[in-house]
Amino acid sequence: MKLDTAYLRFLNNTGTERQIGYMQRLARSVDHAHARMERLGATAVKLGKAGAAGFAGYQAAKAVLAEPLKIERTYERSLADAANIAFPYGSRKQGMAAMNKQIESAVSSGGGTRDSALKAMNDLYAANIDKDVVESVLPHMQKYATSGNADPANIAQLVIYGLRSLKLDAKDIPLMLDKTLQSTKGGSMEFDSLAKWMPQVGAAGSMAGLRGMKGYESMLAGVQTSRLTAGTKDEAGTNFKDLLSMINGHALMTAAKKLGISPSDAIAKHIAEGGDAITGIVGLADRVANSDPRYMALDNKLKAGGIARDKGGQPLYTPEQQEIMQQQAALFQGSALGKLFHNQQSMQALVALRNNRDYYKDQIAATGLAKGQIGGQDFETIAQTNDYKMQQKANSELFAQTSSTGGLNAVLGKFAEGTTALYQKYPEFAQYIEGAKLAVGGLAAAAGGAATALAVLGLLGAKNAGGLPGFGGPGGGLPRAGGSPGAFPVLEGATPAAGASAGGKWQAQCAAWAGSAQGWRWPANCL
Repeated sequence: MKLDTAYLRFLNNTGTERQIGYMQRLARSVDHAHARMERLGATAVKLGKAGAAGFAGYQAAKAVLAEPLKIERTYERSLADAANIAFPYGSRKQGMAAMNKQIESAVSSGGGTRDSALKAMNDLYAANIDKDVVESVLPHMQKYATSGNADPANIAQLVIYGLRSLKLDAKDIPLMLDKTLQSTKGGSMEFDSLAKWMPQVGAAGSMAGLRGMKGYESMLAGVQTSRLTAGTKDEAGTNFKDLLSMINGHALMTAAKKLGISPSDAIAKHIAEGGDAITGIVGLADRVANSDPRYMALDNKLKAGGIARDKGGQPLYTPEQQEIMQQQAALFQGSALGKLFHNQQSMQALVALRNNRDYYKDQIAATGLAKGQIGGQDFETIAQTNDYKMQQKANSELFAQTSSTGGLNAVLGKFAEGTTALYQKYPEFAQYIEGAKLAVGGLAAAAGGAATALAVLGLLGAKNAGGLPGFGGPGGGLPRAGGSPGAFPVLEGATPAAGASAGGKWQAQCAAWAGSAQGWRWPANCL
């Protein structure tokens, strides 16, 4: 009610008693309305809190379930990809269950994560490794990945190399991994780096006759020795691989022939004397280098002060000695040896092998002592750490969550399948539903405020059907114009005063109504 209209109504009640009575009735109405509005406000707040709490509860439940459900679906999809490779059509569902069981068993006994084990398994299957072999080697792969802090995916490539190129049986794989791990004890190439590089080194070594477990031991020693003159682990791998690729290569044979040397004969003679292809190629380089006084001078200068070693037997070169070896490499590159070993990478490996013959032999001897015990000892140490225990706890929880969410994901999958089919058949219906979802989602995002707002809007909307509770009509509320009994009335047949303002166009009629017994029920026209 406007203040000027209320004041006019008060003034038109000329009798003192009538004015006092009107003021009393007005006060009671105001008090009554104030109490009703307080109750309305409390109800709206409760509705808002309930809506906000409900929405928060929904969001909390959604947040808790969403990630486990997504993890289980992603893992199931990866299993299906692996099953497509490993199993024939018709048996892939059973194959997925079998793979999952093998993965959980391997991780439970050897550590690591389910996803890394699945990736390693999938790599084995992609290389056409037999299923029985995969099941046999996977637990060992996880165990050695934990023991040597290596990526199971790199170990998978190493195992594939052992089975394919070295022609090892599945039962020999743990021993190959044990020798690899032992090689790291006195060398600078770590287990993961060896797992990454040995398949590449081995491919070149097989062309030089380095095969089987004995050939593998020689190559492990060679790459560890190559690391002594390389700036990085990757450089060490590249340098040694390049050197091996030149043995029996056309370029070496052609260059040696011009020097009156037969590399194959020299290497064969060395092997007959108890050496291998690697020491044979070093012997070939000696024949050329020893005939040049410059080489001999550098050799003597390098050895003059002696070469210190650490506790693991690895040489500890001084800066001056490292500089001498760089001079040797540069001299080799621009001489007859440079014609035999024509790239800088192979020359760096050759310099390392020529100057560290004893270290190379010690490495071979050390790997020969590995019989499977190295991995077990290292694993025992790791398994005692809190980090390992927490990872295993997380694995156990993940296995349990996967089992518990699998059924719910199956239901969601069926629902998604049905929804997709329905949407494809009825695209217009799909547009309607998705549009509605976006609208509801927008409201839900502000559920706390929306709940209160909707409550108030709903109550105010009652103005067209009975009004706000407690005000006037039988259903309560602000009554509609010309409403049911109890509603604020409308002056019928009234005409506005000529030239009256918007606030006072019914002045005469309103004044007359104010003087009646129903004066406190102010007509809608007078508002």
